[in-house]
Amino acid sequence: MSNTHTLRKQVENAADHTADLAEGAGEALNRTVDKAVDRSVEAVAAVGRKAGKAADKLEHTQADAGAALAEKLALASESLKAGKEATLSFLDDVMEGASKLSRRAGRYVRENPGKTFAAVTLVTLVGAAALRRSRNSTQAS
Repeated sequence: MSNTHTLRKQVENAADHTADLAEGAGEALNRTVDKAVDRSVEAVAAVGRKAGKAADKLEHTQADAGAALAEKLALASESLKAGKEATLSFLDDVMEGASKLSRRAGRYVRENPGKTFAAVTLVTLVGAAALRRSRNSTQAS
């Protein structure tokens, strides 16, 4: 019986030792899995931070581009408005000059019915001078 008892004791000790080893291996496996999960979470968080920074940078770049485009469009609009106003002013000056010339020519022809050719020549010269003055004043502006 003592052999059986000793053998039984050795089997129990071996079983206990195996259980201890299995428990230790399980704990080591749990620690390894926990570390792997923690590292994965950290890696995902790092990727998320980098993606967030990239998105912020892209959004900032888009905002800057949008602001620059809006500024350029505003400048173009102002330039077009100024050009329109200058053109309208020039046309008003031409119309006013043409009206004055027409009145002068009519008065001249009425006062000098035999000198129509001279009147046409005079109107042409005065009109050319008026247009030249109008262009010079517009260019000076």
